[in-house]
Amino acid sequence: MIKTIKLAFSYLKYYKKQTLSLLLGTIMSVALMTGVGSLLNSGRIADIERIRTVYGDAHYMFDMNEGDFDDLQEALHTKDFTVEKAGILTVKKEVENPYPLTFVCADTNYMEMFHRDLLEGAYPQNSGEAALSERTIRNLGLKKTIGSTIVLDKDTYTLCGILSDQWDETNTKMKVFVSSDTELREDHPFLYVKFTENGRVLSQATAFSKDFHFDIHKIKRVSEITAYVGGDTTPSVLSILKTALSLPEGRLAYFWGTLNQSHNLTEKLILAALGIFAAFVIFSLFQVSLRKRTSQYSTLQILGMDDRTTFGLLLSELYMVLFAGYPIGAAVGNLAANAFYTRMGDIFVNQNIGMTKNGTHTADIRDVAAQIEVRSGSFHISFGVIIGSALFLIFLMLFVSLLLTSRMRKFTWIEMQSQNTYAGKQSRRIYSLRHGNMIGILSRRFLFERKGMFFSIIVSLSLAQFFFLGTTYVIQNVRIHNALTFKADDGLASDIQVYTESSPNRAKWITA
Repeated sequence: MIKTIKLAFSYLKYYKKQTLSLLLGTIMSVALMTGVGSLLNSGRIADIERIRTVYGDAHYMFDMNEGDFDDLQEALHTKDFTVEKAGILTVKKEVENPYPLTFVCADTNYMEMFHRDLLEGAYPQNSGEAALSERTIRNLGLKKTIGSTIVLDKDTYTLCGILSDQWDETNTKMKVFVSSDTELREDHPFLYVKFTENGRVLSQATAFSKDFHFDIHKIKRVSEITAYVGGDTTPSVLSILKTALSLPEGRLAYFWGTLNQSHNLTEKLILAALGIFAAFVIFSLFQVSLRKRTSQYSTLQILGMDDRTTFGLLLSELYMVLFAGYPIGAAVGNLAANAFYTRMGDIFVNQNIGMTKNGTHTADIRDVAAQIEVRSGSFHISFGVIIGSALFLIFLMLFVSLLLTSRMRKFTWIEMQSQNTYAGKQSRRIYSLRHGNMIGILSRRFLFERKGMFFSIIVSLSLAQFFFLGTTYVIQNVRIHNALTFKADDGLASDIQVYTESSPNRAKWITA
């Protein structure tokens, strides 16, 4: 084995140009895979952080009247689940007329998870005090003055605090925060739980429900972030296909969209295409390098080298190039990706987070402007892609060595000595007797003499063009989206706004 490695190293040193070509090809392939993987990973992390800001940080909501939560504080951490944060929201009263209001009492953890920051004043501490958000104060036509008296559902309260608005698309009722000792019609507590996100959140929620005797089918997903951390059930491909086939139209769109949402297919397909591109590059370069040394391999085989040793020699060469080029390629790829992400990171961020079909979740002008602004965040290296790419290339080079060893077995020693390793049947036709211009004929002969190599070149060029066109398409769509966004935002700073509501779930702002 040591002799085989030394011989492989000698080949690499002697054929410097071929070794350099293979090394550069490996570095380019690794840089593409790891760089693009880190770009996609950075965009995904930016999406998660934006979702935390818009929708809150909790994963599930549990009805504390239905479960056994007496020992909640004593069993937040077990071997099956870890609760990172738990907040309680107690519904005191719900009112429909003249305004939809929900009187609630919340602890500190709940306020932190849903970013209900205190802008002015203090949280309610005594009975008769209330804290409202800016949106609630505006919609109720109240004065934004701490200490002022307000009347809500025929009860008098003192405005003790002003809270930040919450971006909530589904909740049509405005929250009125009161103290814990305020006595109203009911006391209905709800538990909001955030599990640790280093494992499967759904399995943790299942174990949590089992320990506290809660029906797993009654838990409610609170935030969109739950889908990003493994908090949703993953439907099978067969069930998705059956549902898609039952639709009258849009079958392919539903099938792809559901699979992409469940299994993140877009990123995986991009990385798979880059892996195929790397396979063609490495195989083509090494095949060219090997063809120039077939006479030497035949001599070694005449002297007694068997196929196992030949395979070990080829594999050693490829692994030496891989181990030398992989760290360089990973470093170059991530440095280039970092520079690109710093300037154009918005391309990889979901532009629609926090937006609805009819506008935004909240009506405040300042919140609308902040909500539309999309930040790419900082760059994050994807160590998972780096490790996965390394394993892929290790198995790829193993396969290339096996393939080339089996190909060499098909030729005789004489054919390898003469470097006549073309497996096809040779044509002995004389074209000059009928054709005066031989340029076209020679061009075709040179192109199609090695059909496998010609096919590899065509596929490599096609993949490169695919990446170029795909990138151009994404950039153009982002530009168009931004232009339309700016046009749609005209009038957000106007002095007059009219709010119309046809139903509790459909609202639209009209600016003038």
